[in-house]
Amino acid sequence: MSASERISRLPRAEVAPPASESKNDVANDSTKTEKEKTVARELTDALANTSVKVESGEISAQIANLANQNRVTNEEAKTELKKEITVANDATVTIVVQPYIDIKVTDVVVEKDSTTLTLDISAMYRKIATTATNTSEIQTSGDDQNAVVLESEPLEITKPVTISVPVPGSFTAGEIVYVRHVKDDGKEYIYEGKVENGVLTFVNPHGFSEFIVGVAAPVAKIGNTGFATLDAAIAEVEDNGTIEVLANDLSATVRGRKTFTLTGDGAESAKLSAASGYRLSKDGNTYTVSKKSSGSSSDSSSEKTYSVSAEKSTNGTVKLSDA
Repeated sequence: MSASERISRLPRAEVAPPASESKNDVANDSTKTEKEKTVARELTDALANTSVKVESGEISAQIANLANQNRVTNEEAKTELKKEITVANDATVTIVVQPYIDIKVTDVVVEKDSTTLTLDISAMYRKIATTATNTSEIQTSGDDQNAVVLESEPLEITKPVTISVPVPGSFTAGEIVYVRHVKDDGKEYIYEGKVENGVLTFVNPHGFSEFIVGVAAPVAKIGNTGFATLDAAIAEVEDNGTIEVLANDLSATVRGRKTFTLTGDGAESAKLSAASGYRLSKDGNTYTVSKKSSGSSSDSSSEKTYSVSAEKSTNGTVKLSDA
């Protein structure tokens, strides 16, 4: 079969409704207290009864594109399916693309006045070969298995998404809960969420990785994104941006090359200093940080300049005079 003939025979894959998968080993962790194990089991039950949901037009668009660009023939799909289950020769095999949220509970900490849950969340898709006539009936394991996963890969999410995660009963209805997002590059962000009907909902604009539910409120914000330190907020703010300072008497060491403004109740009491090799100037609550010139030994914004006179020179000597 030629390449063009094969492409002409490629079917468009179907799109299945989103799903979620969860794993929680904390309940069996011998280093955890009985209270922490109980909360972990409650979380397992909550995840089993209520799927993690992500609202994102970006995910829907990616899944539709993957379905349109399917490169697996029905014959290839049937061959893979036969490796795991019995498939009649005249059976209809459908190729399906399904988005799903993979969530791993990696830690539960219960203290006197607080509970924190550490969740590793990923946005994924899987391509499935199935004999199911309805995508809601797909079973990839167990006695009723009628499908096999052909591939499973992460989705690249670059736009804000709304995440809804079921939580145990220690988080009460109407409660405001803060979520710290720890990125693989070490950056951290704090989002504000709210619990309703046993589900915590928050907006995440920075992709997927580790989320710690139940942390302290942020001390500074840029827009709706919070930060645990003023240093982190200043590192993230763009040129001519604004940081809302929520706590008093914060300090930070700044570097980079930009101008930013502090607002909020803690702006006046914030104490900023320049990192080594940088200079910092202030106009009201607006700050400008820049790199010192090579060889500069002071923080003064005025530099000594010279004019060069080379009308005449003797033996390569050049006369310098103050500007």
